[in-house]
Amino acid sequence: VLTLSSSSIMLRGKLQSRGIRVIHAPQGPSGINDIPIIGRVLKALFLTPWLMQQIRKEEATILHFFLPEAYLLGGLCAVLVRRKGPMLMSRRSLNIYQANHSLFRIIELWLHRRMTVILGNSKAIIAELHEKEGVPEEKLCLIYNGIDLEPFQASHEGRWRHQKDICKSSFVMVIVANLISYKGHSDLLKALAFIKKGLPPQWKLLCVGRDDGLLKQLSEEAIQHGIGEHVKWLGMRMDVPDILRIADIGILCSHEEGFPNSVLEYMAAGLPVVATSVGGIPEAVSDGIHGLLVPPHDPRALGEKILLLANNPELRTRLGRSARRRVIERFSLESCVSAYHELYLSVIKKYSQISLGEG
Repeated sequence: VLTLSSSSIMLRGKLQSRGIRVIHAPQGPSGINDIPIIGRVLKALFLTPWLMQQIRKEEATILHFFLPEAYLLGGLCAVLVRRKGPMLMSRRSLNIYQANHSLFRIIELWLHRRMTVILGNSKAIIAELHEKEGVPEEKLCLIYNGIDLEPFQASHEGRWRHQKDICKSSFVMVIVANLISYKGHSDLLKALAFIKKGLPPQWKLLCVGRDDGLLKQLSEEAIQHGIGEHVKWLGMRMDVPDILRIADIGILCSHEEGFPNSVLEYMAAGLPVVATSVGGIPEAVSDGIHGLLVPPHDPRALGEKILLLANNPELRTRLGRSARRRVIERFSLESCVSAYHELYLSVIKKYSQISLGEG
């Protein structure tokens, strides 16, 4: 694994314990990350020679790019060294980000033609790649995300509720999403303001996710809506399965998504889902079967579905059980790993045949 992200350092131990070699890119001169745009450009220039050298060393192996930054920088470096080995790219989100970065779109379209396989983790992403970016169907591959079900088995509900001063009888909602505008936290606060009189008296909303600059604004909105005391901002957490075990429903009200892991985690924990019908979410959650879907940017519709579940424990139980079965049958980590393994073997086999033919 060759990683450009410092945030992935936390995964180093787990990867290395399984015999996976992890190579971290040098972080560059001190303070370079503190300069918003220029800093990113300087860091890319700093990394280019090092990355080109690493790519030359691994000519015979698969080079697989995840996320736009790795694709743009790594893909360009691979072209510069005239790499002949197989190259794959995984798109993990809708391509809305290209609208604000026309140069990125031009480069990505150019790189697409040089990839062996281009993957998406939802049908919505695959459709965009084919219809809007011209990737031929024969080059596309769909592999859904997978969830490790084991962490969602054991229950520590009572202990966790006690630690967080949450009564056993409280109706608990959870949203696992970084505090980014398109995740729709503001819509959720408005939705809860609309329905607060109909909710059980001791209700809580647990917000799990990194603050990307919106925490102060959202906290003030919660207070203005008269629900501040009911909302807990938990920040980044490593114990998400424990948090989900004490919840009654899982919420994701994003304006855009590729195929969010948080929804799969809710389902793995046996929670009914209330989510916006965007991106790949409807591919995981069938409305009325595994949860309830609403349009994006619609706080009133969101509030109505939350209120329906808040006052109907039998419906929550039915949807939650169905959601967990769905994850076990379709989105397990084992099925995801198996799909990647089969893909890599087929790519290596095809590359070997081409190399022998050329030889």
